[in-house]
Amino acid sequence: PTLVDEIRILKNQRIQHPITDLEPVAAVEEVLAGQEAVRHVHVVESVYAYAVKLVRSTRVHDDINLGSSPRGSL
Repeated sequence: PTLVDEIRILKNQRIQHPITDLEPVAAVEEVLAGQEAVRHVHVVESVYAYAVKLVRSTRVHDDINLGSSPRGSL
């Protein structure tokens, strides 16, 4: 966005928070069913290792001041 757009966004926050305009896109039951389905997805060890290495690398990278916690790989 342009500078003017960002200023408008900032000013609009004083009037009404955008969360008040949100509408659900899924029922609670659908979200819970999706969470349950994910628990049954097979993940190979190399994918776990990749995720953990990626997250760990954020803690030692020179351009990152505050790296991810271990929960970042979840």
